Amino acid sequence: MKIEDISRILIIKPSSLGDVIHTLPLLKALRDQFPQAYIAWLISPEFKDIIEENPYLDQIFVFHKEKWGNPYRLPLTMKEFFSLIRQIRRQRFQLVIDVQGLLRSGIVAYLSRAPYRLGFENAREFSPIFYNKKIPVPNTEVHAVDRYLSLLPGKRDELLKPEFYLPVSEPVRDSIWHMLQQNQVDLNKELFLLNPGAKWSTKRWPAKSYARLAEAIHAQFGGHIILIGGKEDQPLAEEIASCVRINLAVLTAKTSLKQLAALMQMSTLLITNDSGPMHLANAVGTPIVAIFGPTNPKRTGPYQGNYIVVQRELPCAPCYLRKCPAGQECLQELGVDQVMSAVQQLMRRIRCGA
Repeated sequence: MKIEDISRILIIKPSSLGDVIHTLPLLKALRDQFPQAYIAWLISPEFKDIIEENPYLDQIFVFHKEKWGNPYRLPLTMKEFFSLIRQIRRQRFQLVIDVQGLLRSGIVAYLSRAPYRLGFENAREFSPIFYNKKIPVPNTEVHAVDRYLSLLPGKRDELLKPEFYLPVSEPVRDSIWHMLQQNQVDLNKELFLLNPGAKWSTKRWPAKSYARLAEAIHAQFGGHIILIGGKEDQPLAEEIASCVRINLAVLTAKTSLKQLAALMQMSTLLITNDSGPMHLANAVGTPIVAIFGPTNPKRTGPYQGNYIVVQRELPCAPCYLRKCPAGQECLQELGVDQVMSAVQQLMRRIRCGA
């Protein structure tokens, strides 16, 4: 079978939030290249919300990867795993693209029995042994979106702008509207979102700095300051709320991903660490002030649109360390005035229509 004759495609990208969003342009590019193909996506349940109702997708397989961490339920987990494999095999996929690039995803690709199994030649955990078409890794400075697009079989049309299609329904918009009203948020005023969380502790700008920034934004621009994030970010939100002398709306752990996307579309801008919500905001077109420490914004920063990256220039950056032996100077010493300056610059762009 020739690549151009492929009619059934499976994308394997279970997680994480930012990586799933970075894969959306690959989905659109596949649909453009194979307009009549049946396209499915294997994803973790917590991120399923992002790809539901996507018109470029025909089917979603849910993979509960967290169950693999419990040895006491291994027999049940294996039963569920092979049930999933049987479901995948029934679809007779001809092309499987393993974007995840880990052992489990590689095994799924292999067991699918697809004639074409694509993945990066330097993927982790020995997953490349399960591919029969290994893709050379682009330059390390390339953005994750372009890296994933290099997995597109055949030649990519460089003139086509990568598209992050993330539909948000009217019922979801109505639900976030109601939530804001319940939190005494005046929807006629500008909304400023703060996302103090991040998966790695080394990516987090200090909570006390976010508190001072919230007060500075409110003093200059008014509007409403809203804290967002997941359950794991609740202690940060509580710390920030307890430090400020202004009223904050705390929506941390109260929204679904689609509700968060709707909230972002309604907001003036987002101030955030390098995190999944940063990529979600970028996908829906919300202006962003992105605070970076140990990671490289050229690889995982906002991809497009109206944004400013704030990052200290240090000889050790980017280090990609989850534990910093040097006191995390990149973020601990990043001043509120530096971030506020970026907010002011971005607000000038927004108000001037730039």
